[in-house]
Amino acid sequence: DPTRNEIRDLLFFEPTPGITRVVYLATPHHGATMTESPLAKLGNGFVEFSSDARRRFKSLTDSNSNLFHRGFRHSIPTSIEHLSPQSPVMLATAKLPITPLVREHSIVSIKSALFGKHPGDSVVEYNSAHLSRVESETVVDAPHTKVQSHPGVIAEVRRILALHLQQTDTLEHDLEQTALTSDPTRVD
Repeated sequence: DPTRNEIRDLLFFEPTPGITRVVYLATPHHGATMTESPLAKLGNGFVEFSSDARRRFKSLTDSNSNLFHRGFRHSIPTSIEHLSPQSPVMLATAKLPITPLVREHSIVSIKSALFGKHPGDSVVEYNSAHLSRVESETVVDAPHTKVQSHPGVIAEVRRILALHLQQTDTLEHDLEQTALTSDPTRVD
């Protein structure tokens, strides 16, 4: 059933083999309150979907109405709506477990208080970007749109990549040594 497969592909996630480290840059793990601002609501009104996307969405929701939040049954949710801290998608995504085989690092930017409320980078509040479970967290002074080019971010990503390379080389060496010492056909 193509509809069932489409739902499965959209809503069910499995760890990707080979990915053992992730770096989050200004990531709104718990949404972005700016999505509720008048400017975001105005921008959301300009989002249009193709007639094919609207037809497929209607077919999907009509045949699976009990699967979708009632707010999503009438129109295709936009990425702005998905980023709302109250979005069912954001709430569910925040609860997804991360495999312990993946090491996480977070780079958070703080430039100012968002709309006079909480510290953030003009899009993502610190509280949304912060994860207590990460191996490292670096905070930089940059607006959201400049995070990826901030010198402190570049240095931190290089440090994380060097660490990953070192740990990967060590793991490969250990695996080679284990293979050599456990080879029953090996004669010393």
